[in-house]
Amino acid sequence: MIAAWQDAFGVALAQAVRQRPEGESLATVVERAFIDSVSAAATPQSIALDRLIKSTETLRTRNQLKYARLEQMLADALMERATDEQDRFRARLLAIIVIGVMRMANEDTGGGTGNNTKEIVAYTRRMFKVVWSELQELGRTATASRRVAR
Repeated sequence: MIAAWQDAFGVALAQAVRQRPEGESLATVVERAFIDSVSAAATPQSIALDRLIKSTETLRTRNQLKYARLEQMLADALMERATDEQDRFRARLLAIIVIGVMRMANEDTGGGTGNNTKEIVAYTRRMFKVVWSELQELGRTATASRRVAR
């Protein structure tokens, strides 16, 4: 039951990516598709199941496997939109980052664990803002470091 529920989220996420309009940036596609998927998946049953997983060591261990599958499903869906090698690289990178952030949020004792859909979606939106901001800052610091190293 748990694995099927987790796989269903991955299928829904990949489908949400495929349904995004042509011409959207990959970052916009992944953010909006992820938020839509989380919104649809955040039911009282899924919240209860998530709590059960977090409170059971065996289930927590098994839960780690979902991230690799989710990452691959998301990367595959994003790569369908790729038009060149750079897009394929970005698609894979975005999948790694987004699923990595999902993993961090799920492992954080308070992160992302809301009591209702509205709280979970609001948290997800905040996480994307933080991710984009931090990636931008990492890029700035890397550029500044390269200038100093010359």
